[in-house]
Amino acid sequence: MGLAIVYSGCDGAMVHHPGIAHNYRGCVDLLDPKAVADKVGRKRRVLCSGFSCSHRLTPLDIGGGTIRFQSFGLPSPRAERKSMKAPQAVRSILLAVFPLLLVLQVVVWSVYLPAAWNGRTDFRCFYVAGYMVRSGLANRLYDYETEEKLQDSLVFPSRQDGVKPFIHLPYEALIFAPFSLMKFRTAYVAFLILNCGLLVGSILLLSRVVHDRLPLLLVMAAGFLPFSFALASGQDSIIMLFLLSAALFMLERERNVLAGFLAGLILFRFQIAIPIFLLFLAWRRWKFAAGFALCALTALPLSLALVGLAQARTYAQALMTMSLGSPDAAHIKYNQTAAQMPNFRGFITVVAENHISIFWVHPAILLCSVTLIFWLSRQLPKNGCHAMLMAIPATALVSYHLYIHDVSLIIIPAALVLLRSVNSRLLSYVGALAAFLAPVCAISLDNLFLAAIPVLLLAVSVTAAESAAEG
Repeated sequence: MGLAIVYSGCDGAMVHHPGIAHNYRGCVDLLDPKAVADKVGRKRRVLCSGFSCSHRLTPLDIGGGTIRFQSFGLPSPRAERKSMKAPQAVRSILLAVFPLLLVLQVVVWSVYLPAAWNGRTDFRCFYVAGYMVRSGLANRLYDYETEEKLQDSLVFPSRQDGVKPFIHLPYEALIFAPFSLMKFRTAYVAFLILNCGLLVGSILLLSRVVHDRLPLLLVMAAGFLPFSFALASGQDSIIMLFLLSAALFMLERERNVLAGFLAGLILFRFQIAIPIFLLFLAWRRWKFAAGFALCALTALPLSLALVGLAQARTYAQALMTMSLGSPDAAHIKYNQTAAQMPNFRGFITVVAENHISIFWVHPAILLCSVTLIFWLSRQLPKNGCHAMLMAIPATALVSYHLYIHDVSLIIIPAALVLLRSVNSRLLSYVGALAAFLAPVCAISLDNLFLAAIPVLLLAVSVTAAESAAEG
């Protein structure tokens, strides 16, 4: 067995200690475990990045920072060379396709930005929802006719694309109330700037988790298509990404309650938040679950107080129509197109079309979702970072409403595997790279359901690798 001593605090400090050699900023390698073990006191079991060590070790203080210990099995030179080939090859592929991804980014912006400038954007529903909350009309937040009138008068007439109704939990409308004080186009630009700031914040948080590999992470971010869809259409997916990146950052530092609270803040997209909560609960990560529950106990009563019981019932009926009603009716009224969903719902609905009755489609989706969640719940992740790695792809698949901009969340597991090498198995690298490139299907939005396949590959591969490592 060997040891790695992970140093946090006083980044960049040179470490001088018998048996220790400096590796890179914030990390040192222990060349001779016994040399250090002999110099420290009581026997201590230390957890770091999911590994355990029972050497006679205690944390050391160096310049105000802290030392944590990690044990690992030293591979043979041949195995080490083989394990290095996979990430190097994957990153070479990533750099090779980067120019093509940039071209596609330009195409997305050239199409979506002019449409957004003329009011044909998802941001119109958030803008009007913020106006309704600010103007005392929250008790009609989910009234379709009221939304239609206000969108036509405050934004632009919705003759081409129809109404874009607000279908998230009420408390999210509070975020957009300040933007409703501006004219629509000014509000769109202001929210775009906010989203860009949150995206930069997300990348910086992720760079700390993947050990400061910022250049490669920036390449991934610049080529990741869902970011352009989310930014140009004025969607709230970047807010979700920032909150989950912050939660992951806190999990890495074992501040589990705060991580759970941050994850709970995405309850405005409850179809994404709830599966994450259920998985962490099944994995007995009680502190994370407690933080999430605390946030839910704040957000849900606040939402009910905003709209009242009558609108809460209207909202529930709207969700039933979107989820269980006729696909054609849901598409016409709520702009819900299953073929554009890269999840179980989209894939099964399209594949089963003209083959089985619509009556059996929903049970099939439920069966696949329950099976995946149950299987994941039986696998115990090493730590919070690995738990989030397993949870996000699974959540994307079982989420009943998921569009191209929501796939922004996949950057988190993709970065953890491709840049930090959390799972060192070849299948994990292939799954992460496939899921990262899957949004290319969005060239034709009606084929986006095919992206569910690489996302499923990512979910299965990282979980299988986790299970094999545990065994």
